[in-house]
This record gives sequence, C-alpha cells and structure tokens, in this order.
Amino acid sequence: MLPNRGVMLDVSRGKVPTLETLFRLVENLAAYKYNHVQLYIEHPFHFPSHPEIGAGSDPLTADDILALDAHCRAHHVELVPNLQSFGHLRRLLSLPRYAHLDEVGWQWSLTPAREETYQLLDELYADFLPNFTSSWLNVDCDETWDLGTGQSRALAERLGKGRLYLQHILRVRDLAAKYGRRIMVWADILLHFPDLVAELPDDIVLLDWWYEAQDHYPSAALLGSLGRTFWVCPGTSSWNTLFPRIENAIGNIRTFVRDGLAAGASGMLLTDWGDYGHYQLLSLSWYPYLFGAAVAWSGPDIQLDHFDRAFALLFLDRPADDASVRAIHRLGRAVTLPSLGLPNRSNSALALFDEPLAGRLIERTDPHDLEELAEAARAALRAWVALPDAQLRHDYTFTARLVVFAAEKLLASQRLRRLLGSLPDPADENGRSRGLTQLDEAIATLEAQRTLLEPLAREFEQRWLAHARRSEIHQTLDRFTALGQRYQAAIAWLREQRQRYASGQPVDATLATYSPGPYHPLWEEGVQKLLELVRLAGPDSLPAQLRESLEREGLLGGAG
Repeated sequence: MLPNRGVMLDVSRGKVPTLETLFRLVENLAAYKYNHVQLYIEHPFHFPSHPEIGAGSDPLTADDILALDAHCRAHHVELVPNLQSFGHLRRLLSLPRYAHLDEVGWQWSLTPAREETYQLLDELYADFLPNFTSSWLNVDCDETWDLGTGQSRALAERLGKGRLYLQHILRVRDLAAKYGRRIMVWADILLHFPDLVAELPDDIVLLDWWYEAQDHYPSAALLGSLGRTFWVCPGTSSWNTLFPRIENAIGNIRTFVRDGLAAGASGMLLTDWGDYGHYQLLSLSWYPYLFGAAVAWSGPDIQLDHFDRAFALLFLDRPADDASVRAIHRLGRAVTLPSLGLPNRSNSALALFDEPLAGRLIERTDPHDLEELAEAARAALRAWVALPDAQLRHDYTFTARLVVFAAEKLLASQRLRRLLGSLPDPADENGRSRGLTQLDEAIATLEAQRTLLEPLAREFEQRWLAHARRSEIHQTLDRFTALGQRYQAAIAWLREQRQRYASGQPVDATLATYSPGPYHPLWEEGVQKLLELVRLAGPDSLPAQLRESLEREGLLGGAG
C-alpha cells in the first residue's frame, strides 16, 4: 500500500469546476481511499495583488479554497496547493504587465535572470498559500524547454542549464519556506541531470510523471537509488481524446505503481490533464480514478476482472457482469486502434474537428478503424442508456454520440475524397449523370453533418455546465463554430465543382483550388506553437521526442 494516494485535476486549460462538483469529487475520492487532492493552477485563481492573472477564467477565490479545504479535512483528505512557478505560464506572460519576465518571447517560462520573477512569485504565494492548511506546495516547474535560450542565456552558458534550473528550484523552495511550506517538484527536468539531484535538500519531494504504458519505468529505480523522496505520477489517459485510452491507463498505473513500490516511492499522484480546452467530461475519469485507488491501496497485482465487477456494482450501480463496463473497455481500445492511437493522445479527438475536405487525418486513418470506432460507440450507447445515475448516463451517452459523429464525419470525408478522384469522365453523358448524382449525395451528406453541429455544441455546453463554471468554454465552442464555417466553405466549393462537372469540365480532384485557411484544430495549434519556439530558440530547445516527431512530419526543414 502507498501511504499517499492522490489525484491532481487540471483546472487551468479552460475549465474550472463548480464548488459543488469539487465537493462531490472529494467525497467520492475519499470513499475509495484517496487522501490527497491537488488542483493544477497556472492562472485561474483570483490573486488580490494581481487580479488580471485570473480575469476571464471564472477563477477560484480565496473563499472557494477555504471552503474546499475545510470539506477535504472533514473527509480526511489533504488539499495541497499547486501553483505553476516556472513554465507553462502562457496566460500570465501574455499580459503586458508581465511581458518583461518572459524568458524568450514564447510566453512560456519565467526568466530566472530577473529578480522581479521572484518578487512576483512571492506576491502570488502570499495571496494563495494562506488559504490552505496543508504544509506542502507543488511548484510544478515542468517542461521548461525555453530555459536558457533568452534572457538567461548567459547564466545558462556560465552555470549550465541543469544548475540554472536547480538554482530556480532552490529559490522557490526558500519562498515557500517563508510561508511554512515544503515543496513538491515535477522530476522531468532534473532527471536529465541526475548528478544535480543529490544537491537537492532532503525536504523536497520529486514527482516522477510518465503517461504511457511501459514494461518498466527506469526513472523510479534511479530516484530510489539516489535516496530521494518521490512519488509516481501516472495519468488517467482521459485528455487529448474523446474517450479515455483505458488500456493505456491500466498499464500505466499498474506498472508505474509496481516499479515505484519496488524503488521506495512514498506516494502516487494520478494526474488528470485538460489539454486544448478540457473538452472531456469529468465523469469519464472515474474508471481510471478508481483503478488507481485500487492499485495504490491493494497493490499492482489486483485482478482486472475483479476490479471491473466491483466497479460495476459499487460505482455504476449495475450488475457485476454488466455490458456498461465491457463498453468502457471496447471504446477505450477503439480510440487507440493503429491509425488512431498516438502517444499522449488519440486522433478520435482530432477527427471531430479535422477540416472536412483537407484534414490531415483523411488519408492517414484506416477506414476499418473508424468503422470499429463508430460501432464501439454505438454499442456503448446501447449499454450506457441503462446507467441509473443521471449525470453519468448523460455524460457517457453524449460522449458516445460525439464519437459516432466524429467517426462518421471522417468516413464521409474519405468517401468524398475518393469520389473526387474517381468520377466518370464528364464528357460521357451517361457517366456524367451518375457522377452528378454522386456529387449531390456527397453535398447532402456534408449538409446533414453541418446541421448536427449546433445541437452537439448545445449539448456539449449543457454537459459542461453540469460540472463546471462557464470558465473558458469558448475555446471549444469556438472550435464548433469554426468547424461549421469550414463545412460551409467545403459545401460552397463542392457546388462550384459540381457546376464545372455539369458543364463537362473535370473537378479539381487534388483540391488545388480549395483553401482551408489558417485552420489548426487542437494539437495542430500546438504544433504551430512548437514551431514558433524553434524559430525563437532553435530546434535543440525541444525535447528529443518532440523534435523527432516534427522531423518525421517534415516540419523542421531548415530550422535552426
């Protein structure tokens, strides 16, 4: 058994839960033997000294935290403050008041080259920390890819990037100590500099995160061999996908906890992120949450079939062998089929917002995978309509219908692209007649799909507001709107092609005359941000895995 069993919920990617939702979350987590909760905060807190940081995000307030902290204590759960204190600060650094603290102009990391950075953190801690009774603070400080590339370049050249990073950690440790807190830090950067880990004070807890299922996690053994206090931090695999990558979550949690226990880890912090607008519903994370609780409490050898029976009986209030749990597994596998599954994501989500005519996935996705995805979602819909809890039932069935739409949308795009390349010769009158009928059917399909977007967006909004404040829901609603505009453009272009074809001219099968515009949904937008960092700081600023991914896509040619 791990003595510390926690969940960290991201509230910084556009979705701040209501206080009622957070209360219920704590109650349920406590019932299943969790004793630690964190809310990941980059900006959505109302800092009295810096109110502009949280403005527009429906931020949590001091009163919210005080109430939640009391509720946690009443349920024997420790609410640990979590405040990003180095990288991932795009919102803060986009504000003119703080622009001078931006390391390289990428609006990501605070520069350690200015004393004002530490003055700012001190003021934020003064506003934030007194609302918690916990003696801990998670300062995060992960993925500081731009460190040493701008204002702190000279420091990095003199000290080395690793020691420069360590210097910052020691500064924030001192600031936290001023408020009676010990710190936790994500371990990803320090793992690149194991010789420096020995210089960390013993009172710092290292949080070792990995989110892909692996046979082994060598970092756990390394941290254990260095005598460090550390926790393992797997993930729910709920983000960057329309439905959680359940099998990945199971493997990630089970094996990481196993390796952590063997290496002397003292806790597990199960992370639940919300990349690109936090469009996934909180209800979808309960299977990974409870599997994590079972593994952290009972050990990594728990039998999955026993867990599934208990999950059906105790959480879903369904018979032990109910189809609802089988549907969770089938859909969780379907979103990771070979042409859909990727590290840290599933193309099921991109399929929803991919451009209808020129989308990247149209030629990259196996239609058989899409057919299985759609059928898995239909089977799930049939099973989940019987869930007795109204909130779970609405959330799960809406998600299933969203997956069906995404799969059918991409299948229709594939059929349309094949049609454009295989229409009969327009000079042949009989063939042209058949081709016009096929084009009319394709246009009608796109029009039908476009008409479904508005009700889907409305229901998305309803399900969001069942759990969360409005926050920054516009991020996803704007994507629905932009997709509707792309449908309109695609339909207009197809009608022009139909006119050409009807007059005996060939259609533009290569889409040379079709312009998708600057349309970059979800992580395609993230790719553009990474390329911006490459332009500012060079490709070596990226982690090797990201750099290799961009190289495979042919996006780093000539960058340097």
